[in-house]
Amino acid sequence: MPQKPVAAMSYGQRIRVARIWQSYEELIGQKIRVGGWSKNVRKQANLVFISLNDGSCFDNLQVVVDKTAPGFAEAEKSIVGASYMITGTLIKSPAKGQPFELQVNSVEH
Repeated sequence: MPQKPVAAMSYGQRIRVARIWQSYEELIGQKIRVGGWSKNVRKQANLVFISLNDGSCFDNLQVVVDKTAPGFAEAEKSIVGASYMITGTLIKSPAKGQPFELQVNSVEH
């Protein structure tokens, strides 16, 4: 089945999640900006994991917020359905089951 073309950028110079999934290998190591809503939020001692979706596809983007990142306190209190604007670096994921994740530089809640 042919893939539907996805715009590279949307409002506010954000990259759509669908575009990341289509061409993530080109984006690995680059600083990008994404926006969307949390589908799942998991908290650990020094990390918050957010499954982010912007509605451009069914797949989510895993976002990893480290305790040292600006906006960590707000992310730690967040719930499912919260909206975000996140800037970070797309990296190859060390975890099984996903090829990449977004290592956060800043979070706006």
